[in-house]
Amino acid sequence: MDVIILTEADYETILSVNEFCRTHNIKFITCDCYGVFGRMFNDFGAEFTVLDKNGNDYKELLVKSISSAEKGIVKCHDTQKHDLEDGDEILLY
Repeated sequence: MDVIILTEADYETILSVNEFCRTHNIKFITCDCYGVFGRMFNDFGAEFTVLDKNGNDYKELLVKSISSAEKGIVKCHDTQKHDLEDGDEILLY
């Protein structure tokens, strides 16, 4: 198995299954819904890298220009709002 997904479990069971997954290098997801509220927890192991710095959703932007420097500088149109910061990674498609 690559991933174990657990729902409708008590806290002790969640901890136990997550510990098993950690020991056997298996990704773990648990989630539940309680009316209009919910919770979700992911544990993809110690080697998993999170690239999202602030939790904001990704946005589509119109690119004005990209420099030809080794670390290209991307410029967006002045009228577009974005939360990009120096060092952010972008995907072009």
